Amino acid sequence: MMKAMIRNLLNLPSDTLVGTVVRDGRLEWTSLTRSGDGVKKMRSGQIALPPKPEEGKEETAPADTAPQRAEVQKAGLKGDVTGGLPTSQLLLRVVSLPDVPDDELGSMVQLQVDKFSPFPVETMVVSHEVVDRRDGKCQVLVAAAREEVVQALGAMLTDLGMAPKRADAEALGWWELLREAGHMPVKGRQVILLLDTALPEVIIVQDGRPIVFRPLGESEGLAGEDFEIETARAVSYTLMSLEMEHGSEAYSVQVWHRGDAPRGLTDRLREECSCEVT
Repeated sequence: MMKAMIRNLLNLPSDTLVGTVVRDGRLEWTSLTRSGDGVKKMRSGQIALPPKPEEGKEETAPADTAPQRAEVQKAGLKGDVTGGLPTSQLLLRVVSLPDVPDDELGSMVQLQVDKFSPFPVETMVVSHEVVDRRDGKCQVLVAAAREEVVQALGAMLTDLGMAPKRADAEALGWWELLREAGHMPVKGRQVILLLDTALPEVIIVQDGRPIVFRPLGESEGLAGEDFEIETARAVSYTLMSLEMEHGSEAYSVQVWHRGDAPRGLTDRLREECSCEVT
């Protein structure tokens, strides 16, 4: 997945780049170096993080990160570091704006965040990326996170002996990987269901560009048949909401997973969404 952060990492000045994500109590990392017009993967690995305090109990002393710092030093994780944030900790919206020069988009994006964010915009870290320009309009992906969330991520990486420079969206990483691998149709509507973590995520693509990023919080903490039912319902609800804004159109669903195929879930999706599921 770290390959997917390459485009944004190229904006950093260092010749050594490190991408990180937190997964199930471990830090996964990939070290990159500049090579011509792109980057080259050097090494990758993972580091077990100190256990979190039990829920409802306050930590009386800071966790000992000396073993982790030693592993970071041994791996040679120097240079500019990017930390990936899950969609559940981000507000991601694709909005249509007038096709104005890039230096004017920033203020327009701030206004958009002020409209859809439940938090004051001055407490948010905001960024954006133009995903399409045509017919005098531009489709802009807007990303916003609470400042305290970004600061906590930076503090964790710093405590491990790294030099964090920016945060990135994990969902964009998966989007880049699937697009580069040719799994995104140039025409039509495609639904991508990611089962990479305990909280499923949906990416909806229209004519080759993303229009929806959404974590399925309805499924959090569930397992077995309950998980399958709530996940299928959440995907169906997302599609119905999408049709109100973008109109009705035929679509199919791709389910990306680890391990054995989730056949119970794919059957539920076929029944709930009345479409092809792969």
